[in-house]
Order: sequence, then structure tokens, then C-alpha cells
Amino acid sequence: MKKIKNLFKKIKNPPFFYYYCHHVISKYVPEKFALKISNFNKKAYLPDENEFFLSTYDGSNQCVHPDMLFFNNKYWLAVTPYPYGMEEYENPCIYYGNSINSLISVSDNPIEKQRKHKRGFHLSDPCIFEWNSRIICAFRENIKKNNEEITYIYYTSSDDGVNWTSSELILQSPNDKLLSPAFYVEEENNNQIIHMNYVSYTNGSSSITHCILDENMNIIDIETQACENMPENYYIWHIAVSYENGMKISTGSKIKYGLFLIRNKTNSDIYKLYLTEQDNNGTWNFIKEIDIKDAIKNICYHPYKSCFIPNSQSII
Repeated sequence: MKKIKNLFKKIKNPPFFYYYCHHVISKYVPEKFALKISNFNKKAYLPDENEFFLSTYDGSNQCVHPDMLFFNNKYWLAVTPYPYGMEEYENPCIYYGNSINSLISVSDNPIEKQRKHKRGFHLSDPCIFEWNSRIICAFRENIKKNNEEITYIYYTSSDDGVNWTSSELILQSPNDKLLSPAFYVEEENNNQIIHMNYVSYTNGSSSITHCILDENMNIIDIETQACENMPENYYIWHIAVSYENGMKISTGSKIKYGLFLIRNKTNSDIYKLYLTEQDNNGTWNFIKEIDIKDAIKNICYHPYKSCFIPNSQSII
């Protein structure tokens, strides 16, 4: 009866219901119908909501998990489509341009696809960064095998942001969800050292894990980092990490900042987005909750994974 009741709720929103039916049978919504739904939805947008709009390969033009990089005097953005919260469309896509408002899709989006277009399979949480004059895009894979979930973190690289190498494995776990890998690069004595943070999530609780990687993207050091002043009854769900002004590469003496999305332990529909700052001991201090303007708050169900916009004091 509960399932029938939920189904009737979805019927009240015909586009959502259309996607949900395809979701149940693990089929793509045809692109021409996805575009029709997208155009229908755009009619309801307010002028201020139309400031940042991306066309996605599946036609839905709905995406999440933004991450940004400034490289070769251009802005680069990684996202995944996520129409109506359907995970099987999540594949990393890359956009670039001279400004945040002039981004266009690379020629071959998505740059990687999940193994199956099916519930339980997705490629999410892309993170884009610069290392040794190349662009690296890391992402998280989730699969189901024998009714158990397995999580992986992969990476792919590119000289020009258009042509990408085959994906290679960094880490995998049958227990830890390895949420939201966030990379940055520390310059030291003419070397560029790769750092990775991710949210270690098991059994309803989470922590921040920090790794140092070698030139072959192998983990050579790993530790848990503490958090201070985090609101009680919340756990960390997604993160973004950068130096000042949204930069992903700098010297180790520079302060690192984070955008931490936290989730309520008793009500999983409640999220808060916080600015954090890392001290010299590696501890992440929760500085303040991000103030979301009323114009957005009034139409927003809840904030989700966010990122810094390079060369600015702004976020997506």
C-alpha cells in the first residue's frame, strides 16, 4: 500500500512519473522526450534562476556534483546529470569556457559511463584538478554485486580537456562508501604532491580521510582528520576542498578551505552547507553556515554538494 501511495504521488508530477517508469525498467528516457520535459520545466523558471544553465548529454539538463578548475586561462567544470534524482544517469561530464557564464560541453560527454544503466550503478562525485600540466578528473563508482554495494574511486586524465585516457583505479571498498573524493596539489621543492580527501562513511557515521598519492596515483600515506565545531546530530555527506580563491594547486603553507555538506542523523532530508578551514594540525574547523539567499531558499528543497568558483569569492 505504501508503494502504491508513493506511485500516486509521482503521478501528480507527469515528467517525474515518466522518468520514474523508465527508472523502474532500467531504460533511458529518449533524448527528444527529455528535451521536451526540459523545455517545459524552463517555462516555470524565474529570471534569476536562469543565470546558470547547462545542456546535458541525456537531454534532461538537470545536473549535480559541480567541481571547478582554472587551467590554461580557462574555467573547467565537472558535473553529473541527475534528472529527478535518478542515479543511472550519473556520469561525469566536462565543460569549459573563458568565464563561468560561457561554458560549453567538451565534444565527447560523458567522459566515462557506468557499467550498466540500472539502479545501483552510477559514476558520481567528480573532482577536477591540475597536476603536472594535465587535467585530472577523479570520480566515484557505485555498483551492486550479489545484492551488495561496492564502491570505487577512479581517475582519468587529459592534456586538453577534450581527449581523456582510460579510467584507472585508485581505491575500492565493499564497506566504505568513499564519498565525495576531493583533490588538491601541493607544490614543494619543484615537486607536485597529490592530496586526496574523501568522506569515509560506514554504518551511519562519517569522518574525513586524507591520503597522499604518488606519481602513479597510488596511496602512500593515509590518515583520519578531525573536525571541530560541527553541529551536533549531523554527519558529513559531501565535501569540496581548495586553496584561497578556489585554486586547486599552491604551496603547502597556504590555507585550505572546504565546503562541507552535512546531513541530519535523525531526519535524512535535512542538510546544511558549511564553510570550513583547515588548521596547521590538519583539523577541519566549521567556520559558518553558508547563507543562502531567500530567492533561492524559497524554491530549494535543500542544498547539496557545492564547489568554489575559481578566482572569486563565490560558489555553485
